[in-house]
Amino acid sequence: MPQGSEDHVESTCAFCQGSGEASGGQCKACGGDGSVLVTSPPTKCSFCRGTGKVGAIRCGRCTGTGWIRVLRQMEAQTEWIDER
Repeated sequence: MPQGSEDHVESTCAFCQGSGEASGGQCKACGGDGSVLVTSPPTKCSFCRGTGKVGAIRCGRCTGTGWIRVLRQMEAQTEWIDER
């Protein structure tokens, strides 16, 4: 976990609804895990209202997770992405 960050909790990925799969392949929002780490307390994305989608397209604000303040594993580096 990054230094100085708040507590985090595991939350279900909104885009794939926890399955880890979307559009016949691995969910790009959660990387196939079906869940994401978010700051506690979890806050739903206000743009897509926590659905992870705007129409049939993955939400650009939360990148489909349905949450703001998501901890993402990016290659060998972990960083906080603030979706606000």
